[in-house]
Formats: sequence, structure tokens, C-alpha cells
Amino acid sequence: MSSIAELRAALEAVREQLRVAHAASSSARESLEESRSLFLDVGRNHPEPLLPPELAKALDQVDHALSLVVAAITSLDGYATRL
Repeated sequence: MSSIAELRAALEAVREQLRVAHAASSSARESLEESRSLFLDVGRNHPEPLLPPELAKALDQVDHALSLVVAAITSLDGYATRL
């Protein structure tokens, strides 16, 4: 196998891992959004707010992680195209 073919295979393996990370992060974001909705629904009948402030921070962090994964995939695809 040529070194270019080996490099392409390695890049594809990394891309697959990034795809899996993106899917997992997207799923986590959906779960956090569902939790947020539940807290808000239950909190309507409660005298004090039930929504933990950390939940918004967690959503922001997952969004940031998703943007990093997308940027990594884009960069990787660009590099692989130039090979």
C-alpha cells in the first residue's frame, strides 16, 4: 500500500470517529433539550423555577463541541481532497 493510500485510510478512520462523535453529541443535545422542556413544563406549576442554570451552560457546551466537530470534518475533507 502506498503512503498516500495509507494516509487516506487513516483520514477516513478519523472521519468516521468524528462522524460518530457528531451523532453522539447531537443525541446528547436532543436529550438536553427534552430535559429543558420537561423542567419548564413541570416548573409552570411550581412556585420556584426548577430549570437548573447549568442546563443552559451544558447546551452551550454541546453546541460548541458540535461546531468544533463540524469544523474538523470540513478541514479533514478539504485535506483529503487535496491529496
